[in-house]
Amino acid sequence: MNRSAVRYDEVMREWLAQYKYRGHERYASLIVQMLGQAFVRMQQEITYLQQHPGTRRGELWRPDLITYVPVSEARLAERGFNQAQVFAEGLGRLHRLPVAELLMRSMHTEKQSFKTRLERIQSMRNAFECIPENFRIYEMGGSGIDHAAPGRARILIIDDIYTTGGTINACAEAIRQYARQKVGADPEIYSLTWARS
Repeated sequence: MNRSAVRYDEVMREWLAQYKYRGHERYASLIVQMLGQAFVRMQQEITYLQQHPGTRRGELWRPDLITYVPVSEARLAERGFNQAQVFAEGLGRLHRLPVAELLMRSMHTEKQSFKTRLERIQSMRNAFECIPENFRIYEMGGSGIDHAAPGRARILIIDDIYTTGGTINACAEAIRQYARQKVGADPEIYSLTWARS
């Protein structure tokens, strides 16, 4: 399931450009607040969808862990930061949720904005892999994820823009494959992006 805070129109495109490419950091806190509001709506929606008829209302759905789409070393050097990481850490602080860097780029990809839908999806295949030393979600036990069903941890992936779903799906697949092969688990994966194109 993916949800987004806003539609990626001309105004939102300019905001993101001001933040990402021109260094206007003041946009980060505004974008995090917008993500926070979308997160609350997402919580309510998932809670509603997971309720069974005749059951009492319980706590709102919460992910066990937030992670984010990584950028390549070249992109990090170019910008000086990973906007998805900034958004994830801000959302984590806002809602008191743990944030971990679970993924890294296994290859550099060209900017997605210049590609067709099919090219975007194809270029993201095998573009990510898990960072083993950071993948402790199933070993945390009572130290952080004691309410998760064994092997069913809920992971929320954060990114800036959802266009075709290729990037989010590639990240989710990398996490699922690693979890199945290395720890015999099958996590529930959700995603939240600031904008939807």
